[in-house]
Amino acid sequence: MKKIFLSLMLLSLIISSCGSPNSPENLTQNDGGYKIVGKYKTAGNANDVIVKDSLAYLVQGEGGLVVLNIRNKTNPQLVTTISDEIRGYSAKIDSKDNGIYIASGTFGVTAVDITDSNNPQVTGESYVQIKPARDFHIMNDYLFVSLSEVEVKVAKIEDEGRILDFRGGIDVPGYSRGLTTSSDQKYLLVACGEMGLSIINIEGLDGFSDHSLSGWIDTEGYAEDVVVNPTQSIAYVASGTSGLAIVDYSDTTNINIVGKFSTNGYAKELIYQNDLLFVTTENRGLQILDVSNSTAPKLIGIVDSKDARGVFADENYIYVADQEEGLIIISKPN
Repeated sequence: MKKIFLSLMLLSLIISSCGSPNSPENLTQNDGGYKIVGKYKTAGNANDVIVKDSLAYLVQGEGGLVVLNIRNKTNPQLVTTISDEIRGYSAKIDSKDNGIYIASGTFGVTAVDITDSNNPQVTGESYVQIKPARDFHIMNDYLFVSLSEVEVKVAKIEDEGRILDFRGGIDVPGYSRGLTTSSDQKYLLVACGEMGLSIINIEGLDGFSDHSLSGWIDTEGYAEDVVVNPTQSIAYVASGTSGLAIVDYSDTTNINIVGKFSTNGYAKELIYQNDLLFVTTENRGLQILDVSNSTAPKLIGIVDSKDARGVFADENYIYVADQEEGLIIISKPN
């Protein structure tokens, strides 16, 4: 009887210690060799960041645009701030050539000329009618702007990136947020909030023509952002509290979720590089996932931060816009 009791106790312990490999209690704090090397505390809420040469451009809510010199990664230095000329709440940023574009919600889109990087200038063009501007994606000379429940607006980028010629719109279901295009530039993929992922055929894009919905899938949670694998018809969707969804869209009439990962945080924004995903998850920081196997994504590192939102990556570093901590610069493992 004693042996039976001990065996049952042992079985109970084994069962209680088991869990899904993606379950929150099994997320480790191992940084995987990704190390914070520098920070800069912004005056406002850092929401998004891009890097061009040795400069980081951050949008910080009601504080507009901040430009930092990051040549020395351990000691970023302020170059300039533009606030008065940028109306609204600056949430997202993108760039092409000498132009910077800022999404400011109900105040639309602001274009900034960075020909003189030490003295960027708002172009004077007003795009307040393009609202509520939520996010961007650039493909060649076209800028796609997600307008929440309205549509996705298409603009032609002109004058070396300084001017936007807004053209037609593309209807999508739900609230359009993050968006991207497939590597063959045939499809526009849009994260649509509670409606999941939408895929639109944009062949022959000129900014004026109508484009049809090719496929749609509910990805659970709230679809915030999407990026694609450049060599496969695989999309990665940041789905808020539901974490990551991995979607096979090789057949747009039969789109499938092939993998998932629980980030135990609010999956906000994504960057894909060489079978790795860098995912901001607000109070769960930056998570690094190995997605070489689409059906079994694997967590390989977490870098803690207080409220990670936007993310940008180059060959050697990852840059995180954290609403509380400002800019965080993270080195990749050698």
